[in-house]
Amino acid sequence: MRLPGTVCGIISILAAGLPEHTLLATELPSPPVAERRPVTIQHHGIRLTDDYAWLRTADLEEAVEDPAALEGRIRSYLDAENSYARAMLAPNRALERQLVAEMRGRLSRRDQSVPEPWGSWEYFTRYPMGAQRTVHCRRPRGGGPEQVLLDENVLAKGRTAFSISGVVVSPDHNLLAYSVDEDGSERDVVKVRDLATGRDLTDTIAEIRGDVVWSLDSQWIFYVGRDPVKWGQKVYRHKLGTPTEQDKLVYEEQEEGFSVGLRVTLSDRFLLIESGDFSTSDVRVLDLAYPEGVSHLVVARKKGDKYSVTNVGGRLIILTNADSASDWKIGGKSVTSPANAPLQEIVPHRAGHVIQDMVAYSDHLIWLERDRERGTQRIMVRRWSDGSDHAIDFGETPGIVEIVTGLEQRGRHLRYTYQSMSQPKQVFEYDLETRERVLLKVEDVPSGHDPSLYVTRRIFAPTDDGAQVPVTVLYRQDTKLDGSAPVWLYGYGAYGDAESPEFGTERLSLVDRGFIYAIAHVRGGGEKGEGWHESGRLKNKINTFTDFIAVAEHLVRLGLTRPGRIAASGQSAGGLLVGTAVNMRPDLFGAIYVEVPFVDVLNTLLDRSLPLTEASFSEFGDPGTSRADFQNILRYSPYENVRAQAYPPMLIVPSLNDARVPYWEAAKWVAKLRHLKTDNNPIILQVKRQGGHNGGSGRYDNLQEFARAYAFALQVLDPAVP
Repeated sequence: MRLPGTVCGIISILAAGLPEHTLLATELPSPPVAERRPVTIQHHGIRLTDDYAWLRTADLEEAVEDPAALEGRIRSYLDAENSYARAMLAPNRALERQLVAEMRGRLSRRDQSVPEPWGSWEYFTRYPMGAQRTVHCRRPRGGGPEQVLLDENVLAKGRTAFSISGVVVSPDHNLLAYSVDEDGSERDVVKVRDLATGRDLTDTIAEIRGDVVWSLDSQWIFYVGRDPVKWGQKVYRHKLGTPTEQDKLVYEEQEEGFSVGLRVTLSDRFLLIESGDFSTSDVRVLDLAYPEGVSHLVVARKKGDKYSVTNVGGRLIILTNADSASDWKIGGKSVTSPANAPLQEIVPHRAGHVIQDMVAYSDHLIWLERDRERGTQRIMVRRWSDGSDHAIDFGETPGIVEIVTGLEQRGRHLRYTYQSMSQPKQVFEYDLETRERVLLKVEDVPSGHDPSLYVTRRIFAPTDDGAQVPVTVLYRQDTKLDGSAPVWLYGYGAYGDAESPEFGTERLSLVDRGFIYAIAHVRGGGEKGEGWHESGRLKNKINTFTDFIAVAEHLVRLGLTRPGRIAASGQSAGGLLVGTAVNMRPDLFGAIYVEVPFVDVLNTLLDRSLPLTEASFSEFGDPGTSRADFQNILRYSPYENVRAQAYPPMLIVPSLNDARVPYWEAAKWVAKLRHLKTDNNPIILQVKRQGGHNGGSGRYDNLQEFARAYAFALQVLDPAVP
């Protein structure tokens, strides 16, 4: 087959039964060759030799802060990799520009969120005409002149990796706290703006993690201090107008692997200090009317139990999986009850009905539940006064429903969104008493979009151990389902996170060219409740990878595609998924695209000095102290399991200032792949200088990332639609 304008320049006839890829260019550059400098370690009597350990910097924290601080030999090697990547991807530039233009055409140039009422104001965000970033605004409730609170475009000053998060207005509506990340390294700085003058106060808090919470009197800010290794374990309170050196410690988490996050209840009355790892959590409550008070534990910590808390008056409403409620239940207790006081049942556990979210309003309790096997969702509404329930159903279409919590606890209206992979996001307002709903907004696609031209469906891939893996697919009505279509197969499968089949305008550039877009909801994720997560972590982690392979095989068995026509994609822990799957079954895949991939799993989890290592023990195990965990991780870790076989073309994109998954994981993996593989297919490493773990923040800047990935897959897999 002939691939016009491709990423490479020779014909590769692959060994080991892999498909043949024809790659055209006038001249093929040679990839960098990393020097092999063997380092041998021993754990539990098992010796391992790492030829490329030298690619790791001696000071990750310094490199995250300033990538130019990398040792010279490492910097030279990565520069060579980027030069090679530019040369290899140069023939794709025209297609990338075309894809970006298409994607930009689908984004509303002047978009605005639905205003949310709070007190005497309505708060919203909007994009100025053609702007990269949002403007945070408010207007008088019921209508009136707009007041600009914060313009992210002005603050960014053209920086592509710049981002704003944690934008929080004070309860008295006079101040606004916001967090700035200048380069994607997640070294956030909190600033406070006076909304009357539009100027920032002198209060600046550096090195924070996550969002901040205001006291009820709007004079105190609660925040989590950043720790480069422990992530975030200390909660502080800051009094406006005082030096940060005088900030007081509110709570410190002591348990290994646990980190801390902050939330505030919808009533604005209570600070929630949430401690946890990926399998266990607890919550402490502090009354924000008394900001100098002491927090207390809601429920005693127990391994495997998780909690989410809100309140109605003096009663705490608690969503939990405790007492073997693997699909979750809702209970309640007084805010003054001791931690060992039992919960009073509100919504009992119902096997097969996963409670995904809840909101407690003054007069109604709302929860979102998913049918574990069918994948359908519905919103349940309960009136507090008489306990009567009713449901809001959404049929069988594999879409995604999300509750919009809002900013006020009182009221009789609920807002929620609905979207699918073919249906743009819709925002509805629902009267909780009359049960009438009003469509407030539909996501605008300026270049035009007709959902009827597309098919989105849910299928189930059987596994060897009897599981049924959900797969959400999207394709055009006119796509030939005769096995000729290429597939973009995306997966994650970790930490209990559920991958939502949401509407993404960028995907249409693939689908309109004949691709089938598929999301594999593999074990390790949370799509089918806690049991789905449990069956894909620790000793069961191998299920995540065999599920992904089972999905690929099932797509072939259904006649949707064929081996070698699948582009596998993942980010972060999704890179672990794809890296392991391609080691196990390289013949299934025709292209690999991963970003910030977690592929040097064993070495990372043996090093407690790295961010998130201890936090990840609950997900993958602790190979330093457990021989069984060591052997289990060694069984699948992508870096350790590269072997002499043919691999498909790969494009691998780490970030130099990634504070979560260090750049060297991808660099070492690429070096080992090139050394051992038996084919001539390209392995391309493109190292981003900035952007961190989550990439660029501007909505147009992000399109270039999609265009690079999609152009690579389009050219390698040669779809029927040019």
